[in-house]
Amino acid sequence: EQIEQVQAYYNPRLKIMGALMTKYRRTRYAEDIIVQLCASGISVLETVIRYTVKVSEAAHAGMPLLEYCPDCTAAVDYGELTEEVERIVSNVDTKEG
Repeated sequence: EQIEQVQAYYNPRLKIMGALMTKYRRTRYAEDIIVQLCASGISVLETVIRYTVKVSEAAHAGMPLLEYCPDCTAAVDYGELTEEVERIVSNVDTKEG
């Protein structure tokens, strides 16, 4: 509904890349959520940001994750997300219509 409101009032050309799964843990519940999102027509990005306590530790330390722990799983995942978003954006037609 929020996406539709933004499209109606501010930007009718707004498009959504997909839902981003964060704090992801490989569980039956997480997989069910992804299936439900897809079944309801919501795209889900391929990249997931895996859960790690390092994200909270970096926030507590007031540091960017990539500086605090550049090799942790979430930092690696964010790098993959960057590549995925770049692929998606490079394929978007920005012309009106």
